[in-house]
Amino acid sequence: MTTKIEFYDRLREHIPEPAARLIAEEMRLDAELATKADLALAVAATKADLALAVAATKADLTIAVAHTDASIERLRSSLFRWTLTFFVPLWIGVYATLIAILLKGQ
Repeated sequence: MTTKIEFYDRLREHIPEPAARLIAEEMRLDAELATKADLALAVAATKADLALAVAATKADLTIAVAHTDASIERLRSSLFRWTLTFFVPLWIGVYATLIAILLKGQ
């Protein structure tokens, strides 16, 4: 935490002494005042949290893609069974009917 004396010394480097004293006296320096080091730590922590979130999201997406692929494969096999169950007998019946018509016509 920055004290009023440290704040005054830093202000004195950039502005005249009376103005620096006036600002330092009027300025409230609470524990909530952040320094550049505090901000740098917060930025580093935020970047680390963001990297963890991105990694977790990638892992979640990988799992979701695997589930989606498995679901698509199940649907594909189900569709193939439905095709064999209904459409193959249908076409066998159509061909049998055509053959019967052709044989009866002779």
